Amino acid sequence: MNMKAITATLGMLGILATTMLPTWAISSNGNLMDLTIHIKQTIAGASALPARTLQKKICMQPGNFDPQAFAKAESRNSCKIEHYQKEGKVVTFDIACTKPEAATSRGVFHLTGGADFTGTTHTTFNTTGRAITIDIDYTGKQVGICPYTPQKPAD
Repeated sequence: MNMKAITATLGMLGILATTMLPTWAISSNGNLMDLTIHIKQTIAGASALPARTLQKKICMQPGNFDPQAFAKAESRNSCKIEHYQKEGKVVTFDIACTKPEAATSRGVFHLTGGADFTGTTHTTFNTTGRAITIDIDYTGKQVGICPYTPQKPAD
């Protein structure tokens, strides 16, 4: 099993990307979010992996939670957002990636008010001949404000 590929793909899924937003702007007050992420991985032909839960506070862009910005941050340079759709308070999107491994993701996010949200991503890819599925549940709740400075876009 290629753990480097799994770790890189998890990175693609927003565990680290949630602090990277694609908008360049002047520093302002952002949303201090309490973010909980539940991760379940399944590897074909392997014993079940234990589910993991990550919890951290992050500073996100001001205003209401923007799933489009989230999807763009998830997609990075080697991925393409497809079928982005917002109907009321539900946002769905697909992400197709080519690196570090070819992978596809389906995201469904529910805007629960202001900056608060819940969501899921379901990702599948193959590495070293094994099918891998990663299901992630997200819960974000605004707990305050924070000094927010977006990262400058990559050239």
